[in-house]
Amino acid sequence: MYNDFPIYCDLTDQELILLVQDRNESAFAELMKRWTPRVWRVIIANSRHQQDAEEISNDIWMSVWQNITGLRNVDSFGAWLHRIALNACKRYYKTAHHRHSEIPQQESVLVEHIDQHAAEQYYNKQLITDVKETVHQLPKKVRSVAELYYLESWTIREIAEKFKMPSGTVKSRLRDIRTILRQEFGVATDRGDVMPAESFQSQDVTKWKLPDGAKARLGKGCTFDMAYSNDGLLFATCGTYGIWLYDGRTGKELNLFLGHTAGVHCVAFSPDNSLLASASGDKTIRLWDLQSGDQKMTLSGHTDRVTTVTFSQDGQKLISGGNDELIRFWDVQTGKEIRTIAGHADGVSEVICSPDGELLASNGNDEMIHLWNAHTGEFIRTLKGNEDYISSISFSADSKMLALGERRGKIRIWDTRTGNLLRTITATTTNDWVNTVLFSPTENTLVSNNLRDDVIQFWDVTKGERIKSIQSPQDTTYNIVFSPDGETLANTDSDDGTIRFWDVATGSQLRTIDGYAEIFRCMTHSPVGNVLAIASGIKRLQLWDTKTSELIKTIHLYPHLFDRWHIVACCAFAPDGIRLACGENNYNSVYILNTETGEKEQVFEGFKNDIACVAFSVDGNTLAIGDEEGNIYLWDITSGKNTKKLETKSSHIRDLVFSPDGRFLIISVDGEIHFWDLTTEETIKKIPGRCIVHLTDCQTFICYYNGEIQSWKIDGDKPINSFEIDKMAYEIAYSPNGETFAYSIFEGDQICFCDTHTGKIIASYDHEHIDELWFLGYSADGCTLASAGWDSTVKLWDVPQL
Repeated sequence: MYNDFPIYCDLTDQELILLVQDRNESAFAELMKRWTPRVWRVIIANSRHQQDAEEISNDIWMSVWQNITGLRNVDSFGAWLHRIALNACKRYYKTAHHRHSEIPQQESVLVEHIDQHAAEQYYNKQLITDVKETVHQLPKKVRSVAELYYLESWTIREIAEKFKMPSGTVKSRLRDIRTILRQEFGVATDRGDVMPAESFQSQDVTKWKLPDGAKARLGKGCTFDMAYSNDGLLFATCGTYGIWLYDGRTGKELNLFLGHTAGVHCVAFSPDNSLLASASGDKTIRLWDLQSGDQKMTLSGHTDRVTTVTFSQDGQKLISGGNDELIRFWDVQTGKEIRTIAGHADGVSEVICSPDGELLASNGNDEMIHLWNAHTGEFIRTLKGNEDYISSISFSADSKMLALGERRGKIRIWDTRTGNLLRTITATTTNDWVNTVLFSPTENTLVSNNLRDDVIQFWDVTKGERIKSIQSPQDTTYNIVFSPDGETLANTDSDDGTIRFWDVATGSQLRTIDGYAEIFRCMTHSPVGNVLAIASGIKRLQLWDTKTSELIKTIHLYPHLFDRWHIVACCAFAPDGIRLACGENNYNSVYILNTETGEKEQVFEGFKNDIACVAFSVDGNTLAIGDEEGNIYLWDITSGKNTKKLETKSSHIRDLVFSPDGRFLIISVDGEIHFWDLTTEETIKKIPGRCIVHLTDCQTFICYYNGEIQSWKIDGDKPINSFEIDKMAYEIAYSPNGETFAYSIFEGDQICFCDTHTGKIIASYDHEHIDELWFLGYSADGCTLASAGWDSTVKLWDVPQL
């Protein structure tokens, strides 16, 4: 469309206006280009900074397009446009939120910017409408696919069935369609999977960047790293679910950057605060434009997980390290690799640049620390004499010292100029792991933390003495970062994922950011109401309302016990929807939790192996417990006694469930489904199959076997129905009324909803969980499906109706 601009250059204003009144968009683009400098003088006189001016300009030209057909005297266009511009400025400052403190840029800079981008901004605002109109003009080969997918909301599988083509062909054609549309509307093909923060402001955070079919996302993932921008205005976190961007002063969510196909291990802001770099397990580094929210480029070259990334002090180079044992230098402008250096015999865990920009320090899993010339990559020296695994390194503000945190509670301070060891500090008397060491950016004060003490300690490194400490809630000092002015300290919570901000001078807590968690372990829906229970991280259980997407409560299961391996491995609601059975590994116990009070009502102990699964009988009076060695224990809830032990002689029980009449226990184990008669304590039959077994009141269950989803009756000798599927099913969920089931693709990114009676796919969605999807489950009313995976988020899906 932009290529059409030159043919209108020779037209008069009056001729252009007449064409625009006939809805000629190319003529309108030329009119915008011609009149924007004059309109801009009105805008700049009545706005406060560039972002305001751009938004007002968009509003003006949208208003012109919508109302120009009513302009009867084309000769009065200039006065009419001037009046629209003034009204737009007044209207904007009555309704819009804007930053009073920001200083306007010079008029010449703004005029140049708006002249270059005015037409593009208008077209981006019109993009959705234009796409719908242009779909009908696409080449015949792809037009039908585009109309069904974009205009009639058909799924990829439905389109494939209609045209009798593979799903991969449909996806390929959709990629071609997107390329055509991007070229047509001037949209770059490498924008990245983000959108500007302004698009989010009116939305609930749980609805940001959702895939088709999903209605909410619970949680923000598990955090791996966090960073302040150099001006302190932005704060970023990264982890299993992309990168979250916050206001560095208030903690308000500003944006969510998605695009990496694995967890993000490290983030770093450029010195001029214009870019954010992210390093990921998908072997790539990505650069994000913080002004537009777009992905600027992807840097590929590492052959294994990229664990660390940092900018040079001049912002011209990016330095990264990864599990391929290499440190790579990149040109920020071109994205090209400048040089590669090898110096570690194992993966590179951390690379940092000194504040003066002269040195680079690298920390490897080989327990070695190397210093390099930050400009040339030339090796300088190795710091020898460390006694244990090094968890963290940090340069002092004057670049003359490097602090190292060791696993057995020691902090070592090295002279970067001579390579001499200056001092060793015993950070903890328990020899516990020093998790982070960090120098203040404004003075040579060092802070540290470890995994046990829940204390952030401040050290005078010249004397090796502790100055003061900040007492954090238990198990909450996993990672630390200073604000650029050194006045605020942020730390992450390794238990519930909360990020806390502290006033360094007073030690008082300023604010928090929540929504994060440790890796999810299990989840289950209540059979009553809309409650979803999620066990994530260490010793913690969350209850969510799946209708409102709100957190009901968090229950800390072991609030006074430090042990990082107290993990809830499985859980199941009782029929009353109040009691919840939780199987806990390490001490191999099971307890019954009252979800209303958060109190433990019963504890069952004495198991020799890790707990794999738990299930209540239909009447709620019996609890079945399966362990990792194939044993099943039946406990009487009333007496609290173990009444039976069943030995399956299998290595692992995947899941188990009682039949509705309580006579049978159905077990998924070692690729088979076993049926135990609880009266005779004998296995009455075995059938091949895997996946979680789900039963309805009509005593029907489904399982996956050899490329088929099979439906069985408990007393049947063969499947009622068998439905072939293209790829291996990993998780299966059965709706409460037995009318639909859902399954996830193993090593794929789809969730499929099917008609139980015909096996026909009702709908399929790309779940867009990063990495593996582990759990699926219907709500009690059958209207919501919850999915969860390694990325430590839960997505809620509207169940399609038959």
